[in-house]
Amino acid sequence: MNALYRIADFGIDELLDTCQSLEHKKVSKEERFQLLKIYSLFQPELFTQKLKQLQDDYSESEYRRLLVLLDDDLFIRFFDAFQDWSLNIQFALIDTAAVRRNAPYVDKLKHLLSHDNAEIRIRALKGIYEIGIIDEIEIYLPFVSSEVWEERLMAAKIFKHTPLANIYTYLEQLLQDENWRVRSQAAETIAEARQGGERLQQFIQYADDEYAVDMAKETLMRKRESR
Repeated sequence: MNALYRIADFGIDELLDTCQSLEHKKVSKEERFQLLKIYSLFQPELFTQKLKQLQDDYSESEYRRLLVLLDDDLFIRFFDAFQDWSLNIQFALIDTAAVRRNAPYVDKLKHLLSHDNAEIRIRALKGIYEIGIIDEIEIYLPFVSSEVWEERLMAAKIFKHTPLANIYTYLEQLLQDENWRVRSQAAETIAEARQGGERLQQFIQYADDEYAVDMAKETLMRKRESR
C-alpha cells in the first residue's frame, strides 16, 4: 500500500505495468482505490475502463478524489455517459463540476434539471449556483413552485446571480413559502441585491402574510446590524 501511495505522489509512471500486474493478485478495496487513482493520473482511458468494470462501490467523497484529477475533456465525457454510472459516481460528478466552476459544465448541469431523481436535480441546481453563471432565467422558474422544498430553496439562491428587477415577483412568492428556510433565503437574496432593502420595506407595508413580514423584518435588522 505504501508503494502505491508513493507511485501516485511522486508520479512514477514507469511502474504502471507493475500496478496492472497487481490486479491479477488478490488486492484489498483500499489498494484497488489507489490503483484507480494511479490510472486516473497516468492512463485516463484505462481509468475509465477500470471504473466501468469495478465491482466495489466507493463513497461519493472517494469518487470525487478520483474525478478531480481528470482533465476537462475526459471529465466532460464522463458527464456525457452520466446514466451509465452508479449513483455515487453521478453525485460525485455533479459536485466535482461545482468545485471546478468551469462555464462548460453549466450546460451539463442544466441537462440534469429534468432528471427523475430529485437529489440529482437539487445537486445540479446547487452546482449551477456555485458556478454562478446564469445565462437564462426561464429554466429555473418552474422550481419556484416545486413540490420539493430544497428545489425552491436552490431557486432562491440561484436568483442571487440575476438582476432583482427580473425575478423579484418570484422571490416575493418564495418569501411567502411555507418552509422557513425558503422564506429566509428569499429574504436574504432580496436584501443583498441593489435596492433590496427598499423592496423589503415596501413588502412589509403591503403584505398580508405575517410569517413573511416577520422574515423580512428580521432580515432587514440583520442587514443593519452587520454594517
